[in-house]
Amino acid sequence: MSATLRVHFGDDVWFADDMSRAPRSCPNIPSFLRLLGEIQVDRVRVLGSARNAPLIIALHREATSQRFSLQVSSPRVCSRADFSNPEIVLHRMQSVAGPASTGGWHEVSEADVASYALANSVLEAKGIATADAVALLPRHPTWQAISFLPTAQQSYAALLLSAIVDPRWFIDPGSPSKLSRLYEFLGLSKRNFELLHSGHVPSDPSAHHGFSAAGIAYMAWSGNAKLAKDEIGKPANFLWRVMKSFGGAARGKRMATQLFIKFLRGVWIDGLTSIGHEPLFVPKYFFQNEDEVSAFQAHCAPPLTTG
Repeated sequence: MSATLRVHFGDDVWFADDMSRAPRSCPNIPSFLRLLGEIQVDRVRVLGSARNAPLIIALHREATSQRFSLQVSSPRVCSRADFSNPEIVLHRMQSVAGPASTGGWHEVSEADVASYALANSVLEAKGIATADAVALLPRHPTWQAISFLPTAQQSYAALLLSAIVDPRWFIDPGSPSKLSRLYEFLGLSKRNFELLHSGHVPSDPSAHHGFSAAGIAYMAWSGNAKLAKDEIGKPANFLWRVMKSFGGAARGKRMATQLFIKFLRGVWIDGLTSIGHEPLFVPKYFFQNEDEVSAFQAHCAPPLTTG
């Protein structure tokens, strides 16, 4: 068998190598893992989708003992319709190109595992962020950002992070600093925030996903709380000040939520890629004033040890 195995988890576990004439399948993950122990494989590749999270977690446990490399890449190489046909998915996986920083293949790290564990928890609970899912947040690369925000709602944050899975899947290779792909995926549009602010829902059922995602993103940082004036002035409540500066209402909520996603993405990518490298999220370049910078740095500082 070829050194590289492409794997996809649909109703069954489908897999193919570069030499096989046709993909094969196993009825479930345990049976696939048993088969994997009987064949010679140097590298296993899986698309990094929430649907594949249980497969990725199981493969990560096996990777060390079976001595194979486990790699993931952006699932956006496939359309929504493609995922209904495992053979098409396995074929599309051969076209993944580009560096890891823009969604190409990369080795699964412990930080990645934290993201897939969270996605799997929400998947197992059929889209609900249970107490078990919330308990996984401190392991997630975004924890320093989430825990910095006083009004953050951790259950909504868990739903948001499990939907995104990996922010690198939404990076535009031609303009890496742009967030438009992520904003679009999360439905952070003017129309959706006008509906959210008015308490209405879209009349078009096809628009419900984006509308729901926008509401989750807004609730993740705000909790729809009501803050007193003296509370809004605290450094960690910088998103509330942004919302107020844009007049509150629908526009203010949208602009603050977009900045929240920018904050989240910056901390997340830094946590995924900065080990052994220069930091990719620099507080003084993100925050507007020194009080905010100092507050975030103090929040992230390791606790002092005594004795």
